[in-house]
Amino acid sequence: MKFPISDKLLTLREEGKRLREKLEAELAAAKPGDVVEISFSKVQALTGSATDEFLGKLLTARSAGDIPDVAFVLTGLNDDTAFEVNLCLTQRKAAAVWNSGTHAELLGGDEFLKTTFEHAARHGEFIATELAEELSVTPTNLNNRLKRLVSDGALIRQRDMKANGKQFIYRVPQPA
Repeated sequence: MKFPISDKLLTLREEGKRLREKLEAELAAAKPGDVVEISFSKVQALTGSATDEFLGKLLTARSAGDIPDVAFVLTGLNDDTAFEVNLCLTQRKAAAVWNSGTHAELLGGDEFLKTTFEHAARHGEFIATELAEELSVTPTNLNNRLKRLVSDGALIRQRDMKANGKQFIYRVPQPA
């Protein structure tokens, strides 16, 4: 699913609320595991209040289970808008994937999540034990990080049926 934002400027909290409510209505038809690309390609500037009302509250609702377990990919951000989104999500203790067209990056989250996501993005698809070894962390530690990334919609998790459903395959969401 693609959700393009046509506004050039997002400055008011009310504008962010309008966009969030519109996207939430469209998410009613989404299934868990779907990827939702939020395109900011026409947005030249946004404020913290509009970003928080749109993305901050959207990701909080997703983590709380109020909207489907979809993965979000942000596209079309410029350096200024990416900075604003990162600041908002960091304050909310939330995270989202930014696909710049050349690489995927985590906006928001702490340094541990960013490092974990960076390694995950290099793999694209992986199982937890591969990443735990690579990051030199315990499986429990890594599973806690992966759980947070899945909860924010920054990773997609599926049972590995080849392993009798006893492990999960994780993948980095790609734009629609």
